[in-house]
Amino acid sequence: MKLVIRIMLCLSMVVGVVGIAACAPTDPSGTNGGGIEVPSGGDNEKPQTVKITLRVSAASAVDSKNPTAQALASNNQITPEGLMYDASMWVPVGSTAHEVLDSTVLEVVTSDAASSAAIESINGLANGDGGSGTTWKVQVNDTELAQSVDTYIVQHDDVITITLS
Repeated sequence: MKLVIRIMLCLSMVVGVVGIAACAPTDPSGTNGGGIEVPSGGDNEKPQTVKITLRVSAASAVDSKNPTAQALASNNQITPEGLMYDASMWVPVGSTAHEVLDSTVLEVVTSDAASSAAIESINGLANGDGGSGTTWKVQVNDTELAQSVDTYIVQHDDVITITLS
């Protein structure tokens, strides 16, 4: 059984290139654009959110002229370089990498393994669509994630990179 996650978030197109903006604060201004105050984390107050960056790329699928990648490109859902998502966002403290993915416009399919959910496809691009042996790989701060996306708790200033390679 596979878990399919459909997520909605603000989407903005920029001259034929994917430009996705999170509906959460992306700067330390104190609000998320909707007037909701973001805790400052002062001396007596613990922060309730952490800022992270999420990047998703499938350049190998674009390079191999995969039909799904070509369809995504025709709908401006992937750049010619393979970028599918790139945004900084604020998420609740204690969020997992899987929950971060849940908060995006991406359609993510993960394995239904009890202890180690692995990414099987994103927006229809599956493992193997970038060529033989390609899989969705997750890195946090340039280091391959040694646990599943549903158990890794994101930390402030994490850069999560998910690549089909």
